Amino acid sequence: MENEHIAIRRHGRREEHRYDVSPDQLDRLEGSGGDVGFDFQVALSLISIASTALLSYLANPPSSQTTKTVYLVVIIVGFLLGAIFTLKSRKDRKTFREIIREIKEMPEIGPLGDQSKELKPAELDQLPLGSSPIQAPSLAPAVITAAPLPATPVLAENAPPRESK
Repeated sequence: MENEHIAIRRHGRREEHRYDVSPDQLDRLEGSGGDVGFDFQVALSLISIASTALLSYLANPPSSQTTKTVYLVVIIVGFLLGAIFTLKSRKDRKTFREIIREIKEMPEIGPLGDQSKELKPAELDQLPLGSSPIQAPSLAPAVITAAPLPATPVLAENAPPRESK
């Protein structure tokens, strides 16, 4: 292949919105968002199977009692479980929408600095406390103190002898 690179033309946006999501919100989104589509698919499949079985039963009623029983069980269970999964899907979709609305309604954090020069993340740490409505977490490494380690590791062969009883 002569040219290994693909030319990409990117068009700029005038404005881009980004939202901060807390770990709790992310967990709730994962919990409710993943089930919405699955529950809806299961409901749709079960209702389709039950509808097909009902139409088949009405168009050509089976002569065997066992076959009639199987058809009726498939019809009843299909519609019943289809309704349950439909309700669950709607509930999860509503929960998902509420979480998204909660995220979007969080107060907007505007650019820090003036229009000609926004502050970079490294410059945020140098601001005096109280100069910004939002305090950025410190990016400096935490200092941890611990007791000094022994100069030589204590191995089984270097350990003091045990007293025998």
